[in-house]
Amino acid sequence: GRSVHVASLPLILRLFADTAGRLWIATNRDLYVIDDPERSSTPRLLGELRPLLGKERENNGVSAVCQTGDGTLWFAAGERLLRLAGGRWSLPKVPAPINMLSCDAGTVWLSDVDHDSIWYGPADAGADALPLARLPLAPTPMAGRAVMSMHVDRRHWLWIGSDAGVAVWSGKAWRVLNQQSGLVWNDSNQYAIFEDADGSMWIGTSSGASHIVHPQDLFAPRELALRIESVDYDGHALGVRQAQMIAWSGGAL
Repeated sequence: GRSVHVASLPLILRLFADTAGRLWIATNRDLYVIDDPERSSTPRLLGELRPLLGKERENNGVSAVCQTGDGTLWFAAGERLLRLAGGRWSLPKVPAPINMLSCDAGTVWLSDVDHDSIWYGPADAGADALPLARLPLAPTPMAGRAVMSMHVDRRHWLWIGSDAGVAVWSGKAWRVLNQQSGLVWNDSNQYAIFEDADGSMWIGTSSGASHIVHPQDLFAPRELALRIESVDYDGHALGVRQAQMIAWSGGAL
C-alpha cells in the first residue's frame, strides 16, 4: 500500500519482466536492470554495453525488449538487434536498422526504421546473422502508416498499432480494427499493445484503452442465417415458398 521512489532515470520506454524474475528498464539512453525486485529495488546500469554499442553513436537507447522460449533476451538498441544468450551479449546482423521488436517462443519479429517492412525468422541464440524473411507492408492495410507498436501473440498473430487503427496478420489474412469495429480511437499509442494472461488484448489509444475480449474470433468465418420474406420481379409480387420459373423481361428483381 505504499508508493516508493526508486530512482531517477532517463526517459523510460519499456519495462519487461523476464522468466528469471529480473525487471529490465529500457530508456532512451541506456539499459537498466533490477536483478531481484523482491529484495532490492535499485536499478543497475548495464555500463558494459556501451563499448559493444559504441560510445560514439548518438542513439544507444533501447526501445523494445522480448524473450524467446529458450530464455534468450532480445533488445532493439540503437537501431540494432542486441541479444543476451547464456550470459553473453552480442549484436547479430539484421537486414535493416530497426526500431521495434517482438518475440514468440521461437521467432523474432523486427520493424525497420522506415516503417515499410517487418522482418521475421528463427530466434537463433548463436547465429552471427539471423536468417530473416521480409514482410512488405506496402500491399497490406499498413501501407503508408507508421508502426507505433508491435506484438506477436500466443497464436503467432502479428498485431501492429498505427495512427489509423490496429492491423492483425494471421499469417494468411489481415484484419483492421478501428472505430467502426469498436476501437475507442483510431490513433494508437506507441508501445501500447498488451496481451493479457487470458489471451485477450489491450490496445492503448490517444482516447483511452480498448479491450479485445475474444481475439480468437477475429478470423473465424461468420455464418449468417438467410430468410427471404418477399420477392418482387418486374413490379409483380412472387411467392417465396416454392421454386418458380419465370420469363425474362429485363425488369428489376
